[in-house]
Amino acid sequence: MQLKKIYNTEGQEPILDHIKVLRYGKKQNFTQKFINRGVAEGFLSMEKGRIVLHTDPELHYRIVRTPGMYCVFDDHPLDDEKAAMAYLA
Repeated sequence: MQLKKIYNTEGQEPILDHIKVLRYGKKQNFTQKFINRGVAEGFLSMEKGRIVLHTDPELHYRIVRTPGMYCVFDDHPLDDEKAAMAYLA
């Protein structure tokens, strides 16, 4: 995904006007850092199992998996390395 911030430079200090989407895919792997920054800056929201990017155009993504550790064989969620070894055993 490639985003570009468009600023309004009419005043003395540039103000964020909107965010334009230059390139995106149907499936995205959002990092926790990107989600935190997007929520803080106000261009991303999460509701009812979806991530909404308030950009031009507006994008909606369904949350398939939350961040964390998962088994590579069946996508079973795991707490830590000990739980992973016990699950595979």
